[in-house]
Amino acid sequence: MTGKSAKVGSIWRRWDLHIHAPGTKLSNAYGDPSDDNLKTYLETLEASDVQIFGITDYFSFDGYLAVVERYKELYPEGNKFFIPNIEFRLTETISSDGVNVHTHVLIDPKVATKEKLSTFLTDVTTHKTRNGVPVRCSELQTTSDYQEATVSITEIKRALPKVFDDETTYLIVTAGSNDGLRGVTTRSRRSISITNELDKASHAFFGSSKNTEYFLKTDRYEDGTESPCLSA
Repeated sequence: MTGKSAKVGSIWRRWDLHIHAPGTKLSNAYGDPSDDNLKTYLETLEASDVQIFGITDYFSFDGYLAVVERYKELYPEGNKFFIPNIEFRLTETISSDGVNVHTHVLIDPKVATKEKLSTFLTDVTTHKTRNGVPVRCSELQTTSDYQEATVSITEIKRALPKVFDDETTYLIVTAGSNDGLRGVTTRSRRSISITNELDKASHAFFGSSKNTEYFLKTDRYEDGTESPCLSA
């Protein structure tokens, strides 16, 4: 490093790794993914002090791909950084009310080509079937499809390395607050066992400062490790 850069120490940048976009498949508060809506959305992101965004969509990368394409058109010299974040509703449930845990896969944009993202969606099968054949994520079409679909964490773990052979290029980040792993029914050995397996499968957790201490404990399960908890 030379010149002015050599005098700069650590730089803290704000990240938001869980933000949905216009046209997100469920709970869409941003409207359709029209050029005008994407323009307004990206103007807001560009004006913010957040530098890195995890563009999130349920069972899909459509939102991420649309945002990246439109951003390049609007801000060819822009320096915001976008990460694809696909959100899955898991088949596994751990709470007494049967609410499904959500998990996310964040993928390094350098390897997240449109072709590889498409292949990943084709490789991941949901619990749904049509004519006796499992429905793939790439085959989900209607709002009902997205509302009904679930995916097993085992299926996600099976499909990821087939497409992204470098395991350092993706992160599995599971909901960790009360609507995630911290909502486990502690009186149920089955729920605790499933929670432990989801914990083991995850690299990090979305939660809050209230959850940080818990995920830094190494006795959450046998041979446990400290795990980062990201505010979302």
